[in-house]
Amino acid sequence: MISINPTNIQKNTYVEYLWKRNLYSPVWLWSINDVLIQSKKIIGDKRIKSDIIAGGSIRGPHNCGKCDNKFIDNISKFSLNQNIKLLKENNCECYEKW
Repeated sequence: MISINPTNIQKNTYVEYLWKRNLYSPVWLWSINDVLIQSKKIIGDKRIKSDIIAGGSIRGPHNCGKCDNKFIDNISKFSLNQNIKLLKENNCECYEKW
């Protein structure tokens, strides 16, 4: 199994230090979605998952706010059943900003 676990910003860490100085920002959920789709194509039947900690918050992986819950839910469901169609259903107008 391959597990992709994006960083979130914890208090009193180097990541928080960088974030407060605008030198780091949490990953977009679009990026996680894309990595999972592309990785699944490469690894085939092997399992791949992603646990999104603090998803949808300013300190965790997020998109525009309107679509965060849908992305997080579909990524979580994909991690359980490996149905790539769930990831391909994710969409939002914030795609252009990403």
